[in-house]
Amino acid sequence: MLIKTKNYLSENKGLNMKEVLTISVLEKSLKDITRYAVNKNDMQLIKII
Repeated sequence: MLIKTKNYLSENKGLNMKEVLTISVLEKSLKDITRYAVNKNDMQLIKII
């Protein structure tokens, strides 16, 4: 993720550090939410079985 953020920085020199950090936090949150949704679905499958 850091590499992705660094690439983002170099491509968009107009962004300041705060904006880049916000983008990183949002990316991480999306991954966490996705993981949670998958885990929740797994739990439902286990309950059905």
